[in-house]
Amino acid sequence: MVSAWPNYRRNRIDQVLLSFRTGSVDARLIAGHIHDGPKLIAAFDRLTLCHDQTMTQFTVPGSPIVYQKICIALQFEFGPGERWIEFQSVGADFFMCTRAEDAP
Repeated sequence: MVSAWPNYRRNRIDQVLLSFRTGSVDARLIAGHIHDGPKLIAAFDRLTLCHDQTMTQFTVPGSPIVYQKICIALQFEFGPGERWIEFQSVGADFFMCTRAEDAP
């Protein structure tokens, strides 16, 4: 039996990183969802992140294999105070499956 593994490489996602800042506690990140294409792979709800958030990490449970493209959806809530958000960067850490058992 010939294995297709050497010609088939997929990455696993380990974590997502966000760097942003807000004008006050009245502009805050309250939820973040990570999708692999249309499939939800991690949900971070009930957040209250505001002010300076430098490389805030969100670990993806189980480090799933990525089959399509990663999409990150963020939900912000605004109160009566300063209502602005400035993003510096959004990124993700991946690692490659290294064994045939890790392949889909």
